[in-house]
Amino acid sequence: MAAEAGRNTDDERAALLAELQHRVRNMLWLTRMITRRSAESSESLEDYVAHLDGRLGAMARVQNTVIRDPRAGLDLWSLITDELASVQADDPVRARLVGPTVLLHARAAEPWPWPCTN
Repeated sequence: MAAEAGRNTDDERAALLAELQHRVRNMLWLTRMITRRSAESSESLEDYVAHLDGRLGAMARVQNTVIRDPRAGLDLWSLITDELASVQADDPVRARLVGPTVLLHARAAEPWPWPCTN
């Protein structure tokens, strides 16, 4: 019985490690794509830095939302208000959100197409 419990723990650790490796590879792939896209759409070094910083910041904010409670899903309203706040556009005079509550699956925050299949 104890051997079986140890084997289950080892299996769980292996599964968690595989999931972590998958997520890290996806984040690195996404970072490379963001870097390239920022370079393609920039006309100067300062422009490139601003684009890259903004895109990486947006990615970090989404990941923070996912980490809060991965099983609960992503509240679209929270994602939008976080982005508006990041550019100081969260003033109700400048922007107002109206609509139903929309919960997205946490996988919606992952890059598409997913480059890693294992």
